[in-house]
Amino acid sequence: MNQSGKVTIHGLGTARITVKTPNGKKAVCKVKGIRYIRANGKLSIATPKGVKKYTIYSQHKYGPYYTSYGCVTTAVAIVASSYGKSYTPRDIHTGSEGKKYSERYALKKMKKTSELRKYYNRAALSLRTASKILSNMGIKNRAVYKFNRSKAEKEIRAHLKQGKPVIIKANTNRYNGIRLANVHHAIVLVGLDSRDQIIYVNPGWVQNYKIKLSTLLRHHMPPAQGNYMTPYVLNISTAGGYILVE
Repeated sequence: MNQSGKVTIHGLGTARITVKTPNGKKAVCKVKGIRYIRANGKLSIATPKGVKKYTIYSQHKYGPYYTSYGCVTTAVAIVASSYGKSYTPRDIHTGSEGKKYSERYALKKMKKTSELRKYYNRAALSLRTASKILSNMGIKNRAVYKFNRSKAEKEIRAHLKQGKPVIIKANTNRYNGIRLANVHHAIVLVGLDSRDQIIYVNPGWVQNYKIKLSTLLRHHMPPAQGNYMTPYVLNISTAGGYILVE
């Protein structure tokens, strides 16, 4: 604020401004900076512990595998970037079995060798595998496959308000003109804005719609069913759930 009382916002956050007059009167107001900024392939978002920065990787950048199947690996790379990890989706997908950040390391540890030979490069990875890759990177997380909407909304909301990301699987449902997935699709939730709409990074083809968390859960985000503990999404019923990243 300058001597004339003009307030200039320089970035994310909230400032408390107190003004006193010579005769003893006082006024206090709060000025909020922008909640988040997207620029130069990055998303910066205000959290209670400071500004958290995400690299906005696109699954379409890395070839035919990613265009069809790469949303989970790309979502993992997006989340990892906010924890100081610089692995690209290609690094994670092509890394050898000896690299702890790689798909192959996680899948080997999951001891699904025969299943790997059959499905590797042919089906999208599951949330279970995404959770394992994050853990192997040293990023704590908890995967939730089956849930009721009330509990899910409560814990996802609390997580986002703390500035912690959540990876979800969206379905193909269309509601009020909004569809978040062409097929089952991984998306990274990073916060809530002042209107209670989710702030998210989408690795894929779809636009960033304005949508509330409650609407997301009711119409676009299913719980998993059937054999959801597989390393790959073998059918649409195994694709639901979310990962709470610490």
